[in-house]
Amino acid sequence: MTTTPLKTAQDILSNAKRIVVKIGTETITKNGQIDTEFLSTLAEDVAALKAQGKEIFIVTSGAIALGRVPLKINPQTPTSELPMNVKQKASGVGQSFLINGYQQAFMQQGLLTQQILLAKDDIDNAERLKNLRQASYICEYNGSQVHNIVPIYNEDDALVTKEISFGDNDGLGADLSVALEADAYIMLSDIDGLHVKNPKLCAQGEDNPLIPHVVDLSAAFSHANDNNNGLSKGGMKSKGKAAQTTTEKGIPAIITLGKNNPHALMKLIAGHQNCTIVHAQPIDQEPTILSIPAAARPMHY
Repeated sequence: MTTTPLKTAQDILSNAKRIVVKIGTETITKNGQIDTEFLSTLAEDVAALKAQGKEIFIVTSGAIALGRVPLKINPQTPTSELPMNVKQKASGVGQSFLINGYQQAFMQQGLLTQQILLAKDDIDNAERLKNLRQASYICEYNGSQVHNIVPIYNEDDALVTKEISFGDNDGLGADLSVALEADAYIMLSDIDGLHVKNPKLCAQGEDNPLIPHVVDLSAAFSHANDNNNGLSKGGMKSKGKAAQTTTEKGIPAIITLGKNNPHALMKLIAGHQNCTIVHAQPIDQEPTILSIPAAARPMHY
């Protein structure tokens, strides 16, 4: 019996028409400010992909982190420990800096940015979902299509409460991928993918191979944890949960390095970047349980 080879990131992205890209706080910020070099190269990559006829949708974190400096919030205090009203203020202030950074970088490539702040009801409610799709997809005006607009999404942290929250932007990006019927979901992070062990807990030089392909989420992410001690809310456990959301709907998820990694998207689509691909399950059947070698099962994540 022959088996079909697993698709590479190059295979998936070359054939993808709609791609959702989620950018984590640690990737978009550096020392409390926007990482302008990263944003500039991201804009170049997005322009190149749009020139190929692809639709790119960006989910960005970073608003609360960018709001900390002007509000003089102690940088040592984890976001998870901030009072809700402080996080709301930081989000509102930081979102202005965040979208302005995107606007400046993308305008250099002839692209316009469209800010869309979301609550979970925007996806869960059928009428609001219809409006979200209408606002997100390429539109026609005066008889021609407008191709140079890039939607930039974030959760509306200034108003959203825990009860109506996506939880984190990994989850938002996953739900958005399903809502927009995307062909691929990319999570740009501060790590190049899922490893056998948590790289942040490994000794220098310790053997810790990357897991390039995942077909069984329950095994691969069974020891994954989230780190809520820093600026961001997500982590590898969050990414596993997000990947489950998309792959159960037939959308592959890719976890790869974005932090301090210029042109991450173009390197990924060219096959020149390490990543973990969580492969889509056939949408006409329940997720299957496929074994992976014991030596490749993550530990202590």
